[in-house]
Amino acid sequence: MPTLPRTFDDIQSRLINATSRVVPMQRQIQGLKFLMSAKRKTFGPRRPMPEFVETPIPDVNTLALEDIDVSNPFLYRQGQWRAYFKRLRDEAPVHYQKNSPFGPFWSVTRFEDILFVDKSHDLFSAEPQIILGDPPEGLSVEMFIAMDPPKHDVQRSSVQGVVAPKNLKEMEG
Repeated sequence: MPTLPRTFDDIQSRLINATSRVVPMQRQIQGLKFLMSAKRKTFGPRRPMPEFVETPIPDVNTLALEDIDVSNPFLYRQGQWRAYFKRLRDEAPVHYQKNSPFGPFWSVTRFEDILFVDKSHDLFSAEPQIILGDPPEGLSVEMFIAMDPPKHDVQRSSVQGVVAPKNLKEMEG
């Protein structure tokens, strides 16, 4: 028996996924605009996306562990990410950042720990999303990378042959 949707986003996601196969894209976009307008009028505006102003990224050794935030996009642009992740792997391989502009999140930075999280679907879930912060409006559709087994396995099997090493090798050129 299918589960009933619990939130407006659940209803929206199911509606988008059900209609995307049969409704022309232009009509989907029109419907999505109407849906987003109704959602804003009913539930109020969404939390605004964070705006970043680029400043020099401090040396990671000058920061307290709780101040390390690997969600700052300038960490990568300024080439500081390696030192930040090394410190997290060495001192806090499972790290909680409570003050990110995207909201609180956990970082898991050691390979073995990442594998454990990835394989322990009974303890950790990829659903409904695997992004920091809220998804952009209208993009709360199901993606198989953000599904847990058995749904993930069914979706993945449909593309597994295409991305097999032999086929990827043929696409290199």
